[in-house]
Amino acid sequence: MIGLLPATTIFLATVPTDLRKAKYGHGLELVETFVDRSRFHGGAYAASNWLEVGLTQGRSRGDREHRIQVPKKAVDVYPLSGQVRQRLCR
Repeated sequence: MIGLLPATTIFLATVPTDLRKAKYGHGLELVETFVDRSRFHGGAYAASNWLEVGLTQGRSRGDREHRIQVPKKAVDVYPLSGQVRQRLCR
């Protein structure tokens, strides 16, 4: 069954909390990924308890003049603790 999970989810399960805190100076609360729904279904993320929170605007990172159109992507997040909502709303 583990072969069906997204590699990111498997990686997150193996990264100790202390390592996350040492690298960033604070614990990570959630991670995000972008899924191009025109190419991928995203079902593996849904099955791994990732939450779809919206869509991108369809712009690329280097599009400062709003001219480059790229496919809109689904934004999925994965909470790393059960209290992520309370911690982010402080």
